[in-house]
Amino acid sequence: MSVTIRTNATITAKRTKPRSFWARLRSMMTLRRERQQLQALDDHILADIGVTRAQALQESRKTPWDAPHHWHS
Repeated sequence: MSVTIRTNATITAKRTKPRSFWARLRSMMTLRRERQQLQALDDHILADIGVTRAQALQESRKTPWDAPHHWHS
């Protein structure tokens, strides 16, 4: 009988595996869509989430590949 024990090290190793081109492309397309949606929000909604109109516009103008490293999962 064989028993497999999954440790945090094996789970982490699987997460650090390089992502495929298509996975990265999907992530960039998703980020682009989310930034467009952020730009379209009303000012009162932006205020609810603590973002100014200027910050929302600045974020929405960024390119899809311009994202902090920790956003890439």
